[in-house]
Amino acid sequence: MIIFADKIIKYKMRRIFLILGIVAGFFISCTEDSGDYVRTYYTEAEWQLAARQILNLSLDTALSHLCVTDGFNGNSTYRIGLPPEASAMSDTLKIHEEELLDNLIFTLNRALEKSGESAKVSFTEIIAKTTFPDAAALFKSNVSSITPAFADAKTSELVNALQPVLLTNLKSTGAAGYWNTALSLYRDYNELPLNTDLSGYATLQLVQSLFTEMSIEEMLIRTDSTHRTDALKDILSR
Repeated sequence: MIIFADKIIKYKMRRIFLILGIVAGFFISCTEDSGDYVRTYYTEAEWQLAARQILNLSLDTALSHLCVTDGFNGNSTYRIGLPPEASAMSDTLKIHEEELLDNLIFTLNRALEKSGESAKVSFTEIIAKTTFPDAAALFKSNVSSITPAFADAKTSELVNALQPVLLTNLKSTGAAGYWNTALSLYRDYNELPLNTDLSGYATLQLVQSLFTEMSIEEMLIRTDSTHRTDALKDILSR
């Protein structure tokens, strides 16, 4: 009877250890398996949708910060100067016509500020068509990984879409006229040619600045529930 009881105890102990092993394995898989539990909780389509929602939400914030009066001119972080290849022009204007340089830079930034409505349309249309190779993986990366992935894939497309808008805005703000005057003055003092695509430069600066602000807002959306819409609160709480 003692031997039989001992066998029963050993059998029960084996079952307990087996159950404990299964439970431990479950929790490890939920917390340490590179987010596979989280990955399976939602479908890839749901992750894709959440990524696009974050982009759209962060875009709205970026536009509200930058594409308003003095959004660029009044912000030293984003206020742009002349293109780097036009540094010789800047030097010439500082010596001979500094007021022209100031007016050119002011109206150049104003052209970016006036581009918000068109930027909203172009960004929104391109975001709607965007599919990430692995959206779920982006949510396991750092808290601002979606915006850089979008920027890497879509910067050229956005610049191409918005450059005609910037070309129009550079004319309407007077920047194009100041640029032509500055170019003429530069040639009076310099023999080296200056070939700069001002509208292309301005468009790229606009797009990159919006990406910077979007990345900041994405981080806030993913770390602070008060920045989320109701649609994002559930998926980001996992």
